[in-house]
Amino acid sequence: MKIAYLILTHKSSIQLTRLINTLNCEEVYFFIHVDKNSSDEFFYEVNNTFKTYKNVFFIDRSSCAWGEFGIVEATIEGIKRIIVSNINIDYVVLLSGQDYPIKSNKYIKEFFTTNNGKCFIHNFPIPRPGFHNGFYNRIPPKYKLPWNISLWGGSQWWCLTRECIYYIYYFIMKNPAYIEYCKHLVVPDEIFFQTIVMNLNFKSNIVNDGLKYIDFDSAPPPKNHPVTLSKEHFSTLSNSTSLFARKFDIEYDYEILDMIDKDILKI
Repeated sequence: MKIAYLILTHKSSIQLTRLINTLNCEEVYFFIHVDKNSSDEFFYEVNNTFKTYKNVFFIDRSSCAWGEFGIVEATIEGIKRIIVSNINIDYVVLLSGQDYPIKSNKYIKEFFTTNNGKCFIHNFPIPRPGFHNGFYNRIPPKYKLPWNISLWGGSQWWCLTRECIYYIYYFIMKNPAYIEYCKHLVVPDEIFFQTIVMNLNFKSNIVNDGLKYIDFDSAPPPKNHPVTLSKEHFSTLSNSTSLFARKFDIEYDYEILDMIDKDILKI
């Protein structure tokens, strides 16, 4: 089981290093995108830290302001980089630099082996009842989809098979008008990939779960960003069926990561 972790990061080389070293094991590869808005110091720290790692690769940088297309662009560049690497990947897992596993590497690999062929991506059809004008607040009405396909939304984060990643890549290459349309959306990273994947011909293989614990419910309005997890969340994380969680900030609470290492990951 070969896993590619596609990581979008913008700060804290210490936290990123901890994430990668925790996930690093046999037949695992890392494709890192450093936000172009990040400091040069951060970029050089990350490059220097991983320059001797044979399984770490870097992606051409994009500017990743929240709610804008740059996050999608960075993810697309990561997908391209994974494909041209010619590594026979089984799964691609999209993470941020503030994510952390809440299951062991052995468990993660066994999970994907058992569920091989299934695509894990949170999704819902648009319009979505009860959600800010049915999610149409994200879609300027003057722009029209270039084809008669259905729009879908969901969480940015996913775990997708090689077959699905190749389909996404070829869809993007053949349909530049779709990219142009999505550049006008608000928070397009929560629509772009769901819409492609949910219009596939193998919907039976799609599981409506991104496999990542995220707490938006406890966040203050307008709930644009999830709660930063702390040691108070440890019990919840211990009982979660997800493979990963976000978001963590070692400047806010480093102890939660130590607790996960010791009591969940057993490292």
